[in-house]
Amino acid sequence: MLLVYSKNNSSRLNYILKFIFEELLGVKYIITTEKEEYNSFSGAKINYSTDDSLSGLWICSTDLLFSKKIKKQELGIFNSSWGNIIFRTPLNIQIPFDIFSASFYLLSRYEEYLPFNSDEHNRFTPESSIA
Repeated sequence: MLLVYSKNNSSRLNYILKFIFEELLGVKYIITTEKEEYNSFSGAKINYSTDDSLSGLWICSTDLLFSKKIKKQELGIFNSSWGNIIFRTPLNIQIPFDIFSASFYLLSRYEEYLPFNSDEHNRFTPESSIA
């Protein structure tokens, strides 16, 4: 069992965690918004927040998974030792980008919900994609 701490819960966060952990990895997880529950948990845990004082693997969160709106995102595209990354966070941490937001952005094809230049059949062109 994996415990994921987040200051807030959202349908976007649930969607991407379910996809990554249950569907891809076959790992059961639960989300908590309670620091006390997170701190007292003795198993594997992920701190998905901007609070770097908690134990466990820290993935610094950005705003995408907590917004209910569809709007242009500051992707923060950056070339690092990990390769090209989006949703960059402080580079001196274990994972220097918000891997959950990046995964959600790509999996949901988020950019296709924004205004875009279409081809002659009104389709999103592959050349317009960041992927």
